[in-house]
Amino acid sequence: NARGQSVANAMQAFTAGFQELESTTLTDEEQASLEDYFTTQFGAQLSASGAAGDGEPVDASTFIPTGAAQSYLTLHYTVPFDNFTDAIAVDDAGDGSGYSKQHEIYHPLMRSAAATVGFSDMLIADPRSGRVIYTVAKKVDFGTSLQMGPYKNSNLAAAVARCGVIADRSTVCLEDFSPYDPAEGAPIAFMAAPVVSDGDVIGVLVAQISHVEIDKVVTGDRRWSQEGFGATGEAYLVGPD
Repeated sequence: NARGQSVANAMQAFTAGFQELESTTLTDEEQASLEDYFTTQFGAQLSASGAAGDGEPVDASTFIPTGAAQSYLTLHYTVPFDNFTDAIAVDDAGDGSGYSKQHEIYHPLMRSAAATVGFSDMLIADPRSGRVIYTVAKKVDFGTSLQMGPYKNSNLAAAVARCGVIADRSTVCLEDFSPYDPAEGAPIAFMAAPVVSDGDVIGVLVAQISHVEIDKVVTGDRRWSQEGFGATGEAYLVGPD
């Protein structure tokens, strides 16, 4: 709930921790490890999913982090893990940073909230810098800029831009399904809400909605008979398009 004080506290804590990391520098070995992750593992995932079209090779180098904090956090919270399930389970990367100390406090709460509601990810963005300063899933959009780079034209960037200028706690910004590279090109929708403190928007809380979760709702998780639709009943969601 973007209106809760805990989200505002998390926003302020992650913002401070993220800014501290902007002064960090990776070693040559760390930078090589980071680049290798994107050009091999993430690039292979994108190509296999057909995100570029018909399984064509993807130039994954365009997704390599350019910001200091993004590079640092990706190296510690994304790169070491073979799958995102393992990454999500980590409360503290053990690097001793101020960011990780705050992450250990707030990540279990955010992870539980996302799982309870059924969101595939929950993110917190700083509308001023345009940076995604926290995500539950720790995919490759963690730390990224939504004002420049590979995600500036994404529906995530659109949701954050819209809600980032509306200091009204009742506001909800919805962006319809569109292919999203960090989800291996799967169609993803975003629902955002401004985090407001003292009349100012200090952040944007964003829920990532997978088509898989929508399908579960529409089909009653394949429990047609129990939901009153008979053995093979169907339900449809209809939009303006």
